[in-house]
Amino acid sequence: MKILYLYIVFTLLISIKMNVFGLLYGIRRGRLLNRILSNSNPLMNTLAVKHRCINNKTSCQDTSDNVGQKYVKLCTTAADIEIFGQNLGNIIDIGDVLLLHGDLGAGKTTLSRGIITNKLDDMSARVTSPTYLLDNIYQYGEDKYIHHMDLYRLPNNSDLSILDIPNIYNKCLCIIEWSQRIDKTFYPVNYLDIKISIDNNTENRMITIIPSASNQNRLHDKLVELCKM
Repeated sequence: MKILYLYIVFTLLISIKMNVFGLLYGIRRGRLLNRILSNSNPLMNTLAVKHRCINNKTSCQDTSDNVGQKYVKLCTTAADIEIFGQNLGNIIDIGDVLLLHGDLGAGKTTLSRGIITNKLDDMSARVTSPTYLLDNIYQYGEDKYIHHMDLYRLPNNSDLSILDIPNIYNKCLCIIEWSQRIDKTFYPVNYLDIKISIDNNTENRMITIIPSASNQNRLHDKLVELCKM
């Protein structure tokens, strides 16, 4: 019995030690502190968001009047969605942000897979959902990166600085699933809003792309051709 007690005490001490080290490491990295501020003090979170947006004017703004027209593509199979993603990959690059939303199983990751395999120039590349990791990173070219994110498990209006948002908007190609989790203050200036809707009768998918106004001017002709393919 004495040995059992000693074992329990030893286990508790080890657990406390690991938690203390984890706490100190998190604070040192600044990430845990951000979470504490955002979860426990809404005022501090609001001030922090405004501060980041002021210092990232090219990445973050109110987008209420920053939308273009709609471009629509009908896909009847998962293969169609992936091919559409591959074709979409031909017209986007660093600095583009894709905001994906749609119901579970709509095809967001399938579309993302098409884009990523195109950029990697490897149609057999393994592209998985980043639901648990939040952010899967792929390198293409010499110094180009894709950030494939999934915000499904985050609460609405989370402090996304732990994912280096909005700093990465201008530096990488960003694909963000469940983008409706993003507070408007974290929205990029230049983006493609992509909604995938399911027809419950036919299981067909309707992909609707609404670019920001600046992206519409740049990509209009290409998006028209893309949706005709």
